[in-house]
Amino acid sequence: MKFNLKECVPDKKLCKKLKELGLEYEDEGMYWDGKELTYVWGTPSDDLIIAPTTTELLELLPVSIETEGKELWLDIDRPDPTQWLISYYDLESNRCPITFADDSLPNACAEMLIWLGKKRYVNFEEVKK
Repeated sequence: MKFNLKECVPDKKLCKKLKELGLEYEDEGMYWDGKELTYVWGTPSDDLIIAPTTTELLELLPVSIETEGKELWLDIDRPDPTQWLISYYDLESNRCPITFADDSLPNACAEMLIWLGKKRYVNFEEVKK
């Protein structure tokens, strides 16, 4: 099995949405530069798009959120080898009212973070890496 760095970060399109919502590194980090991934030491140029790793994305996901008076808890599941689910789970009803699925864990995490950012559960300006 060959290591592929592109499998460790979200697709460029999702990374661009995260950047638009304000996610950025304060200094070095992984970036999309055109179609290639590159590690930048120091301050990146504005045309580069942040490419957070799966670990970095997981650290940004809140353990719980409150919505409609209910506390929902983060749940990460892989029901089969072709799908990852990132959900917020309601312990009372035993349901996951907020779920994103993708065959890639970084993409599923990014999709959830984008939703959380748009709903203001996460403020990317406060969580600069």
